[in-house]
Amino acid sequence: MKIVITEFMDERAVDQLRAKHEVDYDPALVDDPARLAERATSADALIVRNRTQVRDQLLAALARCKVVGRLGVGLDNIDVAGCEARGLRVIPATGANALSVAEYVVTSAMLLLRGAYASTAAVVQGRWPRAALSSGREVAGKTLGLIGFGSIGRLTAQLAKGLGLATTKAGVEVDRNYRTSVDKLYVIGRSTQIQRSQAIISAGDGAAAALDILSTEKGKDFLDYDTVD
Repeated sequence: MKIVITEFMDERAVDQLRAKHEVDYDPALVDDPARLAERATSADALIVRNRTQVRDQLLAALARCKVVGRLGVGLDNIDVAGCEARGLRVIPATGANALSVAEYVVTSAMLLLRGAYASTAAVVQGRWPRAALSSGREVAGKTLGLIGFGSIGRLTAQLAKGLGLATTKAGVEVDRNYRTSVDKLYVIGRSTQIQRSQAIISAGDGAAAALDILSTEKGKDFLDYDTVD
């Protein structure tokens, strides 16, 4: 099997693939559509990130290809219907980075509440703004608002509860298996999404509102500009 990888990938993972398959790894291919299309003609599998546009010229060149792997979960850069029409499977790395993102959300909430980062420039200049550095708050006892409750939202709720954060959640679809992961649950219909999402943000008292679904079709009406602003 020949695998063409068009964007950067962890070298250890590339080596694992090379141990069993022929691998054409060239992170610069994404910026050279003509060369990419030429190399794609011999590919049995194509691995991309979010910049490679798997459509039109590239899709037409994948005559031999059987599968498109996406290093990530978003599929905006892939013509999924076009791939399916050609018998191409599209496999995203669903859940692969869920824990990393959940940790980032909780870390960011703590960073924003503590407020010390805003004094970085002053400290670099040799000053010690004691008042500013002493005005941070603890996350324990605060409420973390979660808009969307997929794999990232659920992991975020678990991590947050371990730090003493309460969690409140809004989502279009609710899996009963995960209802115990949150302290307060809003099930939102499309007509009331913005109103209820504002309630979730208001409930998040200084911690954060983690947005897990806004890039999806079902999540596009959850917030408007005024709410975010």
